[in-house]
Amino acid sequence: MNTIYLTPYSIIENNNYPINTKIVIRKSDFNGIQFQNGKITFSFINCKFRNLEIENNETINFKGISIQFISCFIAQINVETFTTTNFSLFFGSSILQGRIRNSNLQSVTVNNCLLNNSLFLLNLKNAVVSCTEDNIFPIRWKKLLKSINTDLKTLLEDKHSYYIYDTKNIVFSLNENATEMRGIYKRPYSNEVKNKIGYYFTDEEKEKFKISLCLQYSANIKHRLTKIVNAKLSALSIKGYSTGELIVESSKIDNWYINLALKDL
Repeated sequence: MNTIYLTPYSIIENNNYPINTKIVIRKSDFNGIQFQNGKITFSFINCKFRNLEIENNETINFKGISIQFISCFIAQINVETFTTTNFSLFFGSSILQGRIRNSNLQSVTVNNCLLNNSLFLLNLKNAVVSCTEDNIFPIRWKKLLKSINTDLKTLLEDKHSYYIYDTKNIVFSLNENATEMRGIYKRPYSNEVKNKIGYYFTDEEKEKFKISLCLQYSANIKHRLTKIVNAKLSALSIKGYSTGELIVESSKIDNWYINLALKDL
């Protein structure tokens, strides 16, 4: 097992971790560190992980701690042991699968990601899964796909299943390109070279991209809000006992399965 200890406000780029890797977040890492508003605490960019664990065993008195994975490949992720309650995870434009389960985590956000197969988000405070076509960057994606010897067509044809269980607040959304433009286009107002070119899915690619979402609620866990907006799903399953608000709007869903008890109904 390869264990990594991180320095706050650091960026790790272009690293390959071919063996099992554990990121340990320690209280001592924050000694003498001043909180920087608006900055991500830890960043991994263009990295590959075979098997990744993230662990924290002590409360950290810091205003907000976050870790992001941008343009990363994570063959398997597991997050279960977490003590501090001010920690957020963000995955952007990455490929991953695995299991994240801990009620102490502040939030887990997944944006414009592809799944190897499935992602389990369990017992969380906040889970956000989104696709925003306005920030798909083909230069970054081409580099990532080449590094794992695959292509977009192959990945889109794979299974993409999200399982979100016993989470207090859930947002699942799609911000789709509203124009007739498809494929590669030049993005205005982008200073970074890798972000100057954008990409809108073709109609054929959208048709192949099949996402399923399974939501489950337990009677003994308080639920506040589930919001599914502008989603395109091959299947939606909702089951259990919900104590909160459930909203599904402006969505296209091929198959439904609902076995749900609602509070006060």
